[in-house]
Amino acid sequence: MAAELPENPASWKRWLTPSAPLFTFSVHTMAQPPAASDGETLAAMGDTDPAQAMLAWNRHTLQLVQKYQQNPPRAVRALTIVHAAMHDALALAARDTENAAAGIVAAHRAASLTLAYLYPYESTAWIEGKGLALSRASAQAQRFTPLQLERALATGERVANDAIHRALTDGADRQPVARRPTAVDAGHWRAAPPLNIHTPQELLAGEWQPWVHGDEVELHPPPPHEYGSVQFWREVEEVYQVARSLTVEQKTLADDWNLEQGSVTPAGVWNQRATEIIRAEKLDAAAAVRVLAALNAAMHDAVIACWRAKYQWWRVRPVSIIRERFDANFLPHLITPPHPAYVSGHAAMSAAAATVLAAFFPRHESTLHTLAAQAALSRLYGGIHFRSDNEEGLRLGQKIGKRALEQTLTSSAHQRAAGKNP
Repeated sequence: MAAELPENPASWKRWLTPSAPLFTFSVHTMAQPPAASDGETLAAMGDTDPAQAMLAWNRHTLQLVQKYQQNPPRAVRALTIVHAAMHDALALAARDTENAAAGIVAAHRAASLTLAYLYPYESTAWIEGKGLALSRASAQAQRFTPLQLERALATGERVANDAIHRALTDGADRQPVARRPTAVDAGHWRAAPPLNIHTPQELLAGEWQPWVHGDEVELHPPPPHEYGSVQFWREVEEVYQVARSLTVEQKTLADDWNLEQGSVTPAGVWNQRATEIIRAEKLDAAAAVRVLAALNAAMHDAVIACWRAKYQWWRVRPVSIIRERFDANFLPHLITPPHPAYVSGHAAMSAAAATVLAAFFPRHESTLHTLAAQAALSRLYGGIHFRSDNEEGLRLGQKIGKRALEQTLTSSAHQRAAGKNP
């Protein structure tokens, strides 16, 4: 891999900020070492390999994203919090015990507690129970003493506490007031047919807490083409002409990337792609967790920057302009999402994902960037984005992907030398 992953998780910089203990979790005290039945339980789950057991939490999260029909920003938020918890559990356990195996135990505990918090309508006993079964089976395989097991589980709980604290304070629970553009004209967003939803989706997502901090000005895309300009009308006509002459291949591409609520969303597709590569490259559990944490943090921050731009410019969607200027009965191939056009969330998230994954898996770089370009182009074919929405979204996502890589490849030792909390 071009982006080197240090073998010792103790050197990793944490994603989560340590917080004071706020929560008490279920009792898990054991009077004796884990029994063989725990190993049998693990085998029955099909997660006998440590890396596959780690990846199972990714699969469970995606299943819950679909079950609760979460929109793309909410989906990537959940994925990032879960994977940040697993990453930090591995790092913290390695620092506390100098035993990499303890990190696997801690990561299962942290993932289960975090996931149970994020999806309170699920059976928390089932989620936590699976985490404990996996933790205990891993401990058994390493011949942990009961004291070692308890210490690793406690580390997972410390990290889960930090993850839940993050979820409570990242701004995602804020409720928006009725806010609209100060000057409403033909170039501004409005409810788009056929759904005609007047409430804009995730109005405050641009104000959520990012995972990587830096110069926000750098992450502000340039203003969209001014309404009425030659460039603006050129883009409107392009969407209209493309929609009138869609090929079967173009429709298929648009449909394949049409990942809104009820699907795994774009973030889920990139997680699935990442896990395929992780399996093909035979990464160990720690490396797999680290890649997925960086991937999801990048996509999460791409959503924030993207949604900030959407509600800064409130750019109209193509269908509104085309129906008013060219064809009163026009409907695009895809249903237009209920938020402004500029920039494209699919493009921004996909470029961030491709940038991160290509750094870790350079053999797949060409394919990954092609997928990101296809994700962006699919929105033009779907008739729901202008070309510049997609192009600027790709540029934005690439910048954020590079930032996430810098964060994940900065060791805790470097952070301590710089006087920062690792």
